Amino acid sequence: MVTVHRLVAIIATTFAFCNALGSADALKIQRGFTMLDMHQVLDDKDCWIPEIPALPEVSSNIYKNIVATLSTVQYQQKCISRFQRAIGVDTETNDDFGTVQDDIRWSKFYNFSAFLKKDFPLVHQHLQLERVNCHGLLYTWKPASERDQDTHFSKPFVLMAHQDTVPVSNKSLAEWKYDPFEGHVDKSGIIYGRGAHDDKNSLISIMEAVEHLLKNHFQPKRTVVLAFGFDEEVSGKRGAFEISQVLEQRYGKQGIEFILDEGPGIIDPVAPGGKVAYATVATSEKGYLDVLIEAKGLGGHSSLAGKHTLIGIMAEMIVALETKDPLAPRVSRDSPVIEFLSCQNFSTRDVPLLLRRIRKGDIDAEYDLGLLLQNTSLAVMSRTSQAIDLISGGQKINALPERVSVGINYRIAPGLTLKDIKARITSILEPIAMKYNMTSFFFGSQESVSCSDSELCISQVGKALEPAKMSPQNTKAYSVVFGSVSSALNPIFTETLNVESLVVVPTLMAGNTDTRHFWNLTQNLFRFRPTRIDIRNNGGHTVNEHIHVDDHFASIQFYSSLILRASAM
Repeated sequence: MVTVHRLVAIIATTFAFCNALGSADALKIQRGFTMLDMHQVLDDKDCWIPEIPALPEVSSNIYKNIVATLSTVQYQQKCISRFQRAIGVDTETNDDFGTVQDDIRWSKFYNFSAFLKKDFPLVHQHLQLERVNCHGLLYTWKPASERDQDTHFSKPFVLMAHQDTVPVSNKSLAEWKYDPFEGHVDKSGIIYGRGAHDDKNSLISIMEAVEHLLKNHFQPKRTVVLAFGFDEEVSGKRGAFEISQVLEQRYGKQGIEFILDEGPGIIDPVAPGGKVAYATVATSEKGYLDVLIEAKGLGGHSSLAGKHTLIGIMAEMIVALETKDPLAPRVSRDSPVIEFLSCQNFSTRDVPLLLRRIRKGDIDAEYDLGLLLQNTSLAVMSRTSQAIDLISGGQKINALPERVSVGINYRIAPGLTLKDIKARITSILEPIAMKYNMTSFFFGSQESVSCSDSELCISQVGKALEPAKMSPQNTKAYSVVFGSVSSALNPIFTETLNVESLVVVPTLMAGNTDTRHFWNLTQNLFRFRPTRIDIRNNGGHTVNEHIHVDDHFASIQFYSSLILRASAM
């Protein structure tokens, strides 16, 4: 997945910050911390604990049967064999893929859908399958009859995953422990392969869960939708976007109860002897903006160079963007980071007090908390990031550059908008353009001027996103999702991780998932991966991608629980 990998690695180290915060001398000096007894702080917290919705007796019995099946060696062997075959089907995508109709490379996705049809016969017998833009898979599981659908809570819910993976570089093959398309399971019970973590575990676990429910003759009381895109790694425009259009036409705006897609996951306690692990569910995402700066000037022989070449002017602009009026870290009241921090254990009272002030609308406290976090692993969740990622210019060592371009990526934290970021860029670069007498063009401010006509052109590239609205906490959907995580995974991971409890906490996605295309359909958007996330993010998007085999079974148990609870909500 393009967007989630840095976030989960950051979350994995965040808890080290939470435990170290009280003993960090520099932070104590900076903020004048008053050290308190831990129990005083814990008693003062505002951590929200989800209510776990009860299951009807019939559904409870079905769930018990599924859990029992998941523990049998015979089933586990067959299950892992299916997962290995899923990994073995090449579904790599590249940024240079064309349209589905024109680029034959997309045709390999027929192999994956054929695998699903063969290995999950009950799903394909009882659910309606629609192909969206050839390879988008949209499964619809309707109640047995209209009278079985509760008219008061008739909105469907959607479980999402994506079929595609990032490519395996030929240059990195020697660094893989095992063949990346083998799905090898090592002696410690870890399965390796491209897509094992991102995102075939989620997709196959959903299919396994539905197959189990059908074997147990379960009938949902509301429509269940499975939506599997095929180009998430290259922005989801051909897959998830097209699927979202079908669903919006069918169910209308805000016509879906909730959506669950991939996201962060289960974090081990970082502190030695820690007794609490965390299940992190993203309830919001940062905004997204790509900016291209293009400068044009006269060329000529390098012996005729003035004081500044075009590259030198662009360098001045880059330095200004990185140093002038820096984007201040801030933990907005509109960010789930507030709830995330509320559930952590601090040995200082400053953080809980700042959180209380923020909840009351104190904007100064938002910046105070952002400043407090700026040198910690949590900084990326409290600030808008600016990454200057691309630069191009010049043709020859003795020829003056005629064109120079720079590409910048922004991930916008709650509290700022696209308009704010564009205004900042304009305010910093416009004076430099004036200094060098450059005709400038900023974000369509002069419709009659094109980038090809301007000496300096700053433009948005592709689709931009405002920070996603935080999923409202006071809904049944919120309780069902968080309650399902807690009820299904707490018994598993407290034992596996040797902790006393698994606490479910909301968090902020630093990147974007396929949910970016579904904002019109529901306010209840959740992003979660029911597996452990290690410090290297399980090798996602790099060599030796992996998950624990036991986590695959845990994922199936989670999705089974969620479908049962969501159907009964």
